[in-house]
Amino acid sequence: MKIPQSLSVALSLVAVARAAPAGAKDYESLQRRGPREYLDCSPEQQAALQAALGDMFRITDKPLQEFFVDGVNNFDPNKLAYAHYFRNEDRDMVAAAFRALHDASNPAMSLAVSYNIQCAGEGAAGCASGDLAFTQPFPEDFVGGGEIAGVRKVIVCPGFFTESRTTRRLPETQEEIDAYCQFKESKKFNEFETGAHTLLHEISHLDSFGRAAGYPARNQEAGLHFPSYDYQGTDDWHQISTPGNARTLKSGNAGDKIETFENAESLAAFSLEYWVATVCGLEDVPL
Repeated sequence: MKIPQSLSVALSLVAVARAAPAGAKDYESLQRRGPREYLDCSPEQQAALQAALGDMFRITDKPLQEFFVDGVNNFDPNKLAYAHYFRNEDRDMVAAAFRALHDASNPAMSLAVSYNIQCAGEGAAGCASGDLAFTQPFPEDFVGGGEIAGVRKVIVCPGFFTESRTTRRLPETQEEIDAYCQFKESKKFNEFETGAHTLLHEISHLDSFGRAAGYPARNQEAGLHFPSYDYQGTDDWHQISTPGNARTLKSGNAGDKIETFENAESLAAFSLEYWVATVCGLEDVPL
């Protein structure tokens, strides 16, 4: 969830699914792409977050490998996981989002997506019952509403470490994959979720993410607590963070629509659905 003008109002999220084990280079890239710091996290919480980030790195790798084949974006927009959330003409911007998170080949980009992860305590502002995480979307040079310039934070709520949808890990062994995909035809989207999806959703809200991906700047109007500011991270269309809402954004005719690639859940839900469809051999993942 992106923090609205009214300070820290957190949003319940859904999580994601799991891929094959990452190699050494993947984890080196993950270390570069991970947070600058973990704040107020216990060793157990930090280990759980690092595992979820590793899963996030793996689910975003699958589409990235197809977005860029010999430097050309050849991703098939007719694949149902893509068609649920994006238009054909969105391919280059969607590809840029995954490259911003995952490009391990360019050391100069190692700190392009910059953030800290903070573990919130029980009863923290912004962490209502059922909420998992929220993000500061302000640019790093933003000052106002009690905020000072600096690296922005993804704040993880206590529920992230207890909910099954975020404590579930992606399978690594073939045995784990078989168990994960068992009864796949009758499983719903939320039965495949993991913490990777939540973190991908949240990290995409960061202004530094949008800048790295080349997203256009949008204006957040002044509110009760914050002055107006421009930012380039993703948004939550209608302040709803569900895959159903993301599919409606793509297929509906609402007059207040944002671009599909500017919606955090569109990126996160596509990553989950594409991974599940590929690994479990499914045409569709129902909601």
